[in-house]
Amino acid sequence: MADNQQKVVDNWKSVKVQVRYCMSIGYTWLITSRKLAKSRGFNLLLLLYKKEDKMSYQLTEGNKTRLREKIVQGAKNYDKYLNNKCFKIICEDGFHTEVRFFQDDFKHLTGIESDLNESDFYAKCCKDLISTGNILTNQSYDWSTLRGKSNRIASIHELLYKDAKKTLLINGLITHTYVFPVAIRNDEINSCVGFVSNINKARSLRKAGTSKNTQTEKTIIAILGRKNGNSIYDEIVYMKDKGEVLSVYPSILGEISVKI
Repeated sequence: MADNQQKVVDNWKSVKVQVRYCMSIGYTWLITSRKLAKSRGFNLLLLLYKKEDKMSYQLTEGNKTRLREKIVQGAKNYDKYLNNKCFKIICEDGFHTEVRFFQDDFKHLTGIESDLNESDFYAKCCKDLISTGNILTNQSYDWSTLRGKSNRIASIHELLYKDAKKTLLINGLITHTYVFPVAIRNDEINSCVGFVSNINKARSLRKAGTSKNTQTEKTIIAILGRKNGNSIYDEIVYMKDKGEVLSVYPSILGEISVKI
């Protein structure tokens, strides 16, 4: 039995009633009450083993080297354009929402299993200090999937900062594992980011081609940016036409800095 599986079993005796669903290390952990754990322990262990079986894709050293190059490039772009920022998305029908990017979500966006935690993974990528040794040989995704994710993470900022005329706001992106309440997709660069939680933080980086099962899709006419914590937007990332934006969202005048 793997060490982390044994810890789950050993900890059952001291765990109060709780349920935790954790994908961060490639396992599904289901920790519940002592009574339920005893009655369903065998099934839970099968679930853990089943998830472990899915982590059977192995990377070569060459694979790791290529991934390393892309995630370093991606982290630098992420840090420059997206990290710790809030973006207001305004659509042609006047609908508007905010999306956010945080450093601790970068690792999850890459899809890469690493011996580093989220914070250290991001920091080492930004400083070009991450090594191929930090990238685990056994991965949850196969090489083709990780290669695609790494290509998208390297230019993730382009989803907002490059030719936003091709970018759509999605309400309700339906996947086989989750329904993202908000997503942003650009078919031209074959990239889509799904956002989660009540603050719409970036959490999933996907192919645009496999992100077409949606509830609604809206054309974006403006994107404004600000640092998280600030109340005023001080960056115009994209604006199709000032007059059109003012006609559908006049409140914008009270939300942007006078400097822009």
